[in-house]
Amino acid sequence: MLHDDKDNIYENGAHNERSATEQSPVADTQPINQAPVSGEEPTANYSEVAGEAAAVSEPVTQADPIMQLPEIPAVAAPVAPPFYPEMPQAPAPKKSTSGWKLFAAALALVGVGAAAGGATSWAVAKQYMETHSPIGVSVKTSGGLKAIAQTNAELAASVIPAIWQNVSPSVVKLEVESRQGTLRGSGTGSGFVVDSAGYIMTNHHVIAGATSIKVKFVDGTVLDGKVTGSDPYKDVAIVKVDPGTRPLVAAALGDSSQVQVGELAVAIGNPFGQEFTVTAGIVSAINRTLNETSVSNPIFEIPGGIQTDAAINPGNSGGPLLNARGEVVGINTLIDTGDTMVEGNLGIGFAVPINLAKELLPTLKEGKSLGYAFLGVEPRALTKEIADQLGIKAEYGIVVNSVTEESAAAKAGLQEPMRLGRIPTADVIIAIDGKPMKNENDLYNFMAGKKPGDVVKITVLRGKEQLELSATLGERPVE
Repeated sequence: MLHDDKDNIYENGAHNERSATEQSPVADTQPINQAPVSGEEPTANYSEVAGEAAAVSEPVTQADPIMQLPEIPAVAAPVAPPFYPEMPQAPAPKKSTSGWKLFAAALALVGVGAAAGGATSWAVAKQYMETHSPIGVSVKTSGGLKAIAQTNAELAASVIPAIWQNVSPSVVKLEVESRQGTLRGSGTGSGFVVDSAGYIMTNHHVIAGATSIKVKFVDGTVLDGKVTGSDPYKDVAIVKVDPGTRPLVAAALGDSSQVQVGELAVAIGNPFGQEFTVTAGIVSAINRTLNETSVSNPIFEIPGGIQTDAAINPGNSGGPLLNARGEVVGINTLIDTGDTMVEGNLGIGFAVPINLAKELLPTLKEGKSLGYAFLGVEPRALTKEIADQLGIKAEYGIVVNSVTEESAAAKAGLQEPMRLGRIPTADVIIAIDGKPMKNENDLYNFMAGKKPGDVVKITVLRGKEQLELSATLGERPVE
């Protein structure tokens, strides 16, 4: 099950998280973009450095003097303060008489560190080398012998505090009072400053239906906020505060297209009301398509989503997902708990890519409406079983499950499934503008790049016949 990670608090203080598939607006199944209402019972909460060793060689008498070699006993290494007390220390390395091997090993470690942490990890390692005594493997540089690197975990541990110090002034806690019909509720979420003039980015579902927004900064300052623009389809919103004479610090926005699987991921937010909490992990996957449905938050499809195992819980919604340089690469928005009854973090969280949010930023700041292209079909990926039932020879495609009345699809001539005698028929879209449509995500991603009024060519299989239809895309209705 997909859950948004806004921390909803009922008037009786209970936490609630809503499944992505729940539809009813009643108290026990609140839409994800609405604050909950009173009456909800509490639910389960989601969410070596080896020292430089001195080696002493002692000759050992052996039967064959030709094979007599010095034996190097292990000597206990000086103990450096560990980053993780429970981590066992590595045994002291044996002294090597082959200098080129040591140099090669050092270069290998440099390669590993560079691949794992990129330029930032090297910068941290370089800074560490310049300010600390040599530890572990060393290599000769223009400045003399310098320590190469710590373990990846230690590098991360040295980067994260700097990220917190630099970024935390830009992160905010959002306390939202909202109304859904006659029902009132409250919730908390997160956000981050994107413009020092007072513009704060967050998720749409955090502020949907808001009647009051309080914006709290890490230094304790609380300001009133109001929504200037919101996009329910991409789950992005902008809240404006009046900073007065207070200097606001805008977070640095990165490039989500450069995010790589396995790199450091840091989240800052307010899980379960625990203000300005930092969690860290890695990027688990990229290019995820995020889908969610609720009554007042229409179906949205977000391409390019970032998956992370950094702990994300209720209250993290709208907060930044950061890379090792402290740049925002995503907006934390959802977690997946599968078929479990757990509503907290299980290590599968998702973030809206920041590049998508940057495209929306100018429009949302100005409060202008956003129009999305709309075809008007309910898609379903073609399987071998469905192809056999329809009697068509196609390895991929999108089955048209239904067609919205008066939509672009309906006007273009796309049809809903029907049965002629004992043989079912259904339109199967295999390409649009020549681009293969292999599943629903292909359609979502294609439509994300289109605007209302664009004309597209749709290649359709209908029984034994292949059709070429022309459709003028409409504007997606607000549900």
